[in-house]
Amino acid sequence: MAGIKVTSILLSLMFPMLSYGKYWQTLPKGVRLFAYRHVISSTIKGSYGSDGGYRPYELKANINADSIAGFNSYIDTYLAGLTQNQYDNLSFGEYQGSAESKVHVNGIGLGYGFSSTLTGYFSIPHYTADVRLKINRLKSGNHDEVVTDIQTNQGVVIENLPDFDAQVLQSVFVNYYGYQPIGDWRAKGFGDLELGLMKRLVARRRWGLLLTGGVVAPTGREDDPDILQDISFGDGQWDIFMEFGGGYRLARRWEVDSWMRYTYQLPYNREIRLPESADFPITSRKGMAKISLGSKLQYNLAFNFFPHSAWTLTPSYTFDIQGETLYTSDYPEADSILRTDTKTHSHTWKFNINYSTVRMFKKKKFPIPLQLNISTQFISGGHNTPKYQRADFEFRMFF
Repeated sequence: MAGIKVTSILLSLMFPMLSYGKYWQTLPKGVRLFAYRHVISSTIKGSYGSDGGYRPYELKANINADSIAGFNSYIDTYLAGLTQNQYDNLSFGEYQGSAESKVHVNGIGLGYGFSSTLTGYFSIPHYTADVRLKINRLKSGNHDEVVTDIQTNQGVVIENLPDFDAQVLQSVFVNYYGYQPIGDWRAKGFGDLELGLMKRLVARRRWGLLLTGGVVAPTGREDDPDILQDISFGDGQWDIFMEFGGGYRLARRWEVDSWMRYTYQLPYNREIRLPESADFPITSRKGMAKISLGSKLQYNLAFNFFPHSAWTLTPSYTFDIQGETLYTSDYPEADSILRTDTKTHSHTWKFNINYSTVRMFKKKKFPIPLQLNISTQFISGGHNTPKYQRADFEFRMFF
């Protein structure tokens, strides 16, 4: 991702347990489920890099002669008058762009029991994202010294050469590179739509197995190549996924659930920025590229404790891994730059509290079968993945 663009935030809104309770249970025939989830993320200021260390979202850039060549005719005339040594050493200063973001997500899901062992469902998130971006000058440049050197040794008088402060730098991004103005950014929109079928394979007194398959449709907004600080709400391509898992009752108040999901992301074509330098990925060059996002694999392990018939406490762990993203365009060097550090993995820990009236409803002790879930989760480590915490509130009603 070019420049100081904030990495897309992977706030999954999947509803992998659209059932009455246990992971492997499907809805009874003819029963419908409505689910609403609200997600609040912590302020996202950085990510775990390719070495596993934390890195803030920032870009440091030295505005040198190559960076401003072609900006306007006056500057090009000035650069043409430099010796090779002056050209190589010219600097208008070092700048740092830093970004932080916060995301709120509301998701809805609907499920329906086609039979006692087959449930269909869909879910879709709606995002509200805020990004704050700042540009600070870390070091002054040496262009004044270069101008003095030219006037002293070459007898050429140079007047009105602009200093590249933040205002001029903004003009460079907008007028020369063709980006939209840099600054705070806010957007709302839907994410990708998930459609799936859940098939209960085995249902015994102490254990069961479930197979889920489906697709994810590209209904969310994609990265805008002309906005450095935006966040995408979707990947831009169709996904096909398969999930298999089950649960086992260890004791009267303890159960363990485990599942694994594989997602294949279909290739797609779109116009993107094609960087010319890994050190300074800001570029005006655009072109069509075939993008093949890496396949994803998720593994989850959860322990359920039942202190009361209506309450469930669930600590869980999820491991996510995604393969390298491949780019194919007319510029192989840009493809190589874009491919760098696109393989990701993360370790997520979650604690969930569930309150359910389903059993009381079956015994006619409560008028409505519903569930309430409150959870918190955080990423403890990974590679090339955002570092954040999030809190979820979920409401489910069966009818």
